[in-house]
Amino acid sequence: MLHLLGQNHPISPDWVSLVRTFVYCYYRIDIPPIYFPKALYFWRANKEKWGGSCFGMATSNALAFQKKEEFLNKYQEFPNFVNVADVNAGPNVLPVIHELQTHQYGNPHYKFWTGQKKTKKPTQTLFELKQMLSEDVVNIRTLSFFSNDPQKPGGHAILAYGLSLDSASSGIYHVNVYDNSYQGNNAQIRVDTYANDLNGTWEPLYAWQGWGGSKYFYLNNPAELYLTTRPRFTSWLDNLALNGTEDTSKWIYQNDIPSMKITNSQGQSIGYYNGFLIEDIPGAEPIIEINGSLGPPNGYELPLDNYSIETNKFTNDTVAVYFFGGQKSFIISRFGADSLETDQHYFDGGVSFKNPDLLAKSIRIENLIGEAGQDKIFILNSISVPQNDSVKVENPDNEKLKFISYGSNQQYDIQLNFVSENELGLFGYSDIDLPAHSAHTFVPDWTDLTNLELQVLVDIGNDGTIDDTLTLFNQVTGLQNHGSLQPNEFRLEQNYPNPFNPNTKIKYTIPNVSQSGVEGSRVQLKVYDVLGNEVATLVNETKPAGTYEVEFNASNLSSGVYFYKLQSGSFVETRKMILLK
Repeated sequence: MLHLLGQNHPISPDWVSLVRTFVYCYYRIDIPPIYFPKALYFWRANKEKWGGSCFGMATSNALAFQKKEEFLNKYQEFPNFVNVADVNAGPNVLPVIHELQTHQYGNPHYKFWTGQKKTKKPTQTLFELKQMLSEDVVNIRTLSFFSNDPQKPGGHAILAYGLSLDSASSGIYHVNVYDNSYQGNNAQIRVDTYANDLNGTWEPLYAWQGWGGSKYFYLNNPAELYLTTRPRFTSWLDNLALNGTEDTSKWIYQNDIPSMKITNSQGQSIGYYNGFLIEDIPGAEPIIEINGSLGPPNGYELPLDNYSIETNKFTNDTVAVYFFGGQKSFIISRFGADSLETDQHYFDGGVSFKNPDLLAKSIRIENLIGEAGQDKIFILNSISVPQNDSVKVENPDNEKLKFISYGSNQQYDIQLNFVSENELGLFGYSDIDLPAHSAHTFVPDWTDLTNLELQVLVDIGNDGTIDDTLTLFNQVTGLQNHGSLQPNEFRLEQNYPNPFNPNTKIKYTIPNVSQSGVEGSRVQLKVYDVLGNEVATLVNETKPAGTYEVEFNASNLSSGVYFYKLQSGSFVETRKMILLK
């Protein structure tokens, strides 16, 4: 058996594996490439610290046994072998394993998984194992099991190769398995066919103590399906990718949140909350990665309804909740999270954030409107929510965003992105004032976003009437023609080299006070991805007049287009650079 013991991979799924696995990751792949924002949102929602690749490992071994020629033909970087057990997990092997590991995030695997995980009885799985192992030409299926302990959710995948009846105990079977995480040669799973009203129970005898029980023990799709079928993303994204249609479910994912409870309009809940997995909502499904590790579910598939979400026990200071439903998706990112705090969200077509704690909380809200062939993105930054205050965003239609404050006044920044195969549009404006108990509705012209004068409808008092109209002018310059700076003024140069990997240099000029009218201005130079997420701060300090050069290292970023923005006082300029790895 091919082994992955001791190997490490910082993020799973990594972007390269996602691209190799799925369709719809780019609008175009020439230079410069244009990412598919829906795929980026999906990746951001699912990626986490690597916990293992047992599903990819088990599937790789199954294909190497059963379909060696076809396997090597598809994955030509994989070293040729006589016996797959002799293959070491090196740089030509790991990408194949991680790509196959990534299949579990899409269909047909996901639909099969949700259909089998809860309904399949251990005795039914035992019968299917007997059938598979008795075939003259075996159509190999990997075996998955999930922990039955609600305090320790987790999923694992292995290969079954033998089955025997216990001669000393009636109704007891032993399943012999290959397990990448186990170095011994005596790995077995015990199946008691008389237990659980003759539906059976299962229990690993070699590791995974406490995982066994009466459910979550099943055979996956035939392994060859992962060789011959290119998967699609799970349904919300697949529908958007194909035709922008609405979905029949809602999806909530989390990043770095160890405790989350989701409650529907009937008071039923699902989540991993205060150390226990809760599954009380009919038709809802926790999404647990098959990686051999314990931890909270990545997310949850939910029937259409309105949901309140409570999160707590934070272990990282930056956390995020992702809300997906039909054409409209939202992300609320929180900064400075503390383990003793609690956040409250509400998902009813729009999303709300409420702060029940003493200290004010800093959040960013992103909104993706996905349509066939194009994506519209709103990003609201620097939102501060005091105690017992709440804010909400919603889409009145597929063109607009409404930002509502139910309490204090807000001063925030906005960024808009338009992405299609042939066009990238970017608009930005800082320090927008929203009075207390009021709302702003943004009405952009998406056909010419970069040159846009953004209209903002103001509702004072949240009574549904328009009391004022603001016009905002784009503060992002230089995206199309690198700006129109005059000599002896602020200047932001094109990075060099460009494209680059992984280091590049950025030069900028700060004028003296007689030329700029600004003395001792604070200078910020930041880097953003195509969705407007800040990925690096290169400069954030007061600078005297002069020309400066800063080096940017992107070794921890994926290939693609990035923007770097210089801001000082009222001056803002943005340029584009390309990272090619």
